[in-house]
Amino acid sequence: LRRAGERPPGPARCGSGRGFARDLEEGCVGEPRAHDQDTDTVLALLGPQGLTRTAAAAHARTRELIGGLTRLPGVRLAFNGPYFHEAVLQLDRPVAPVLKALAGRGILGGLDLGAYYPELGHALLVCATETRTSADIDRYRLALGEALQGVRAA
Repeated sequence: LRRAGERPPGPARCGSGRGFARDLEEGCVGEPRAHDQDTDTVLALLGPQGLTRTAAAAHARTRELIGGLTRLPGVRLAFNGPYFHEAVLQLDRPVAPVLKALAGRGILGGLDLGAYYPELGHALLVCATETRTSADIDRYRLALGEALQGVRAA
């Protein structure tokens, strides 16, 4: 395992945040990376029961997140089907300025799906993992509510 802040071994150009197309062009996509070994180690340490508990916790946190966010005015779940640890929300206003307002507070608020799926309209992909607490989720809900108030509805 790496020390905190230490970069994984391997080509520095791969996975450098320059985008999927650039990684594909440079032959990086599909090559094994150090984090794959880290993932294998974590999975081995967790074991089947640990993995089940971790997945259940992530699912519970996401249900808590979606429950809180859909109580905000102008926010609803986009699809009625089941979800695991991420879900698509439909906003009544553009997503980009909402995410910009959240980013101004140091919050990575989700992914604006409009550029990828314009037919979804003002769609926001959000997720929660087992590492999030109820307090984290509450802080995000409050921040999203404030960000929504600062952006005009469509």
